[in-house]
Amino acid sequence: MPSFHIEPYAPDLHQARSFRSGVSAVDTWLRSAKRALQAKTSAVFVLIDLDEPGPRRRVLGYFALAASSCEVNELPGDSAEGLPAFPVPCFLITWLGLDRTLQGQGLGDALLGKAVAKCLHAREHVAAVLVVVDSLGDEATAWYQRRGFRAFARTPRRLFARMEDLAERSPAPGASSPPA
Repeated sequence: MPSFHIEPYAPDLHQARSFRSGVSAVDTWLRSAKRALQAKTSAVFVLIDLDEPGPRRRVLGYFALAASSCEVNELPGDSAEGLPAFPVPCFLITWLGLDRTLQGQGLGDALLGKAVAKCLHAREHVAAVLVVVDSLGDEATAWYQRRGFRAFARTPRRLFARMEDLAERSPAPGASSPPA
């Protein structure tokens, strides 16, 4: 049984070349993630197997986070209730991918759960109202919607969840959490 773990991406310690999610944009971005780290445009975290031998562990999945803002008038219906009429701060899940050999095992949920947990933790120090993600297709959009994300009014592949809703759904401290 693999011993999965999520940790910050370090190009010298992690091997991304063989990563294949089935979506070329997701695969290509991971191979260029070193530039995002150097430019401080995204924080990148990778899923690895601690039992895998060798000096550089293979990346099995990843997510990247960045700070952003959103126009409140782009939110649908009552989603903007209680928010100011100007752009609000949010966290952006810039990328999330899982190697196709591991898809369908709940590890995508573990990656998303860890990304959300990091956003909730960061919110203790940096204000944010939403977590936003841009999906790359209908299948990904549906996947996020099944996990409580809603589409923006004019851009159906841009999805969001309110931080307060995510905090309510997150496990209590000390409760069991997804592998990682």
